[in-house]
Amino acid sequence: MDELFVLGVVISLVIPLFFAICGYSTALKKNRGGCLWFFICLMTGVFGLIILSCSKNLEHDEELDFNESDTLGYWMLGLALIWFGLTFWYGFESARRFHDQLVWNALLQFM
Repeated sequence: MDELFVLGVVISLVIPLFFAICGYSTALKKNRGGCLWFFICLMTGVFGLIILSCSKNLEHDEELDFNESDTLGYWMLGLALIWFGLTFWYGFESARRFHDQLVWNALLQFM
């Protein structure tokens, strides 16, 4: 395999994982759902991390053992899934168009 291709694959896997770990850590400091924000930051990258960093801390009531609701997290999860789906769809369509063009060029060479 080409070394540049391997480097690109490693970078494209490590950078989102880095943002996801940072999101998990920041969410725990702000009393938010760590796993929820891990997946949000994994799918949205730096944008999810910026939104999490700008959000307020959720309060924890010791007497009632009750946390405030993480509504922002669930809204962001929905947006992240839509964003991820659109990105996947665009990449799939681009690859399909490229493949169709290659097949068409191959057919034209045999004619």
